[in-house]
Amino acid sequence: MKSRHHTLTSALILSSLIPGLLISQAALANDQNRFEFKKTGIALSVYSQKQDYKLNSLSFDNPALAPLAAAKDQVVIKSDVKATTLKLDHQILPNLNVFGSVVRTRGDALVKLSNIPLQTGPLPDMTLDVGGTIYHVGGTAIARHKDYFATLSYIHSITKLESSSEDGKANTWIPSIGKKTRLGAFSLGVIYQEAEGGLTGTYDVPQLGGPVKVTVEAENSHKLSYSAGYFVPVAKNTFFRANVEFGDREGMNLAINHRF
Repeated sequence: MKSRHHTLTSALILSSLIPGLLISQAALANDQNRFEFKKTGIALSVYSQKQDYKLNSLSFDNPALAPLAAAKDQVVIKSDVKATTLKLDHQILPNLNVFGSVVRTRGDALVKLSNIPLQTGPLPDMTLDVGGTIYHVGGTAIARHKDYFATLSYIHSITKLESSSEDGKANTWIPSIGKKTRLGAFSLGVIYQEAEGGLTGTYDVPQLGGPVKVTVEAENSHKLSYSAGYFVPVAKNTFFRANVEFGDREGMNLAINHRF
């Protein structure tokens, strides 16, 4: 059964977590002619991610559902989100890049309330719309030695969903290491993210004869994931990057960046 709920939690994937690695890799590669780049860039990327969230609190305005609050640990939220990102960055120092981006998200999050056993029978699951906008600001510190490089990116994210007055937030750290080759630059990284958000809306419960008000607060279940990336110039001042996220969060990001 599909309800008309909107959640901040699932939009905090931050997806657009990886774009900070794109410019850092370009900056590290500027000692080769084919990797020469200008200080300012604009990037367009598409991203998808699947991950789980856990409930911090769950409450309903109907006393018959009060026991569910104590059973919140049995509720799993599974999100499947796709996003499009527009990003602007600038290399303010040889070893420091700063950036901001706007992300449009779309997708669903499944809240599995049916996992909670009730005498009246299982509750229907909630399917949540996660369409909205995420705003990122952050920076990437860079270190390099010959063809090897290391980066550390920080991203702060604010989420604003359509039909919701609440904001969500996330903080993300991404250390990575890599190597430039004649085929392009390859990197491996770790993504650590803390994300939280909430939902207030109505939930249709047939057993109770109609909708009830529900309030949910949640955070990402798995703080750590891993990434593997590939970066290569495709034309003068234009670069392509592909990145795969794996572990307890799964995702893929493809981006084109143009320098000017």
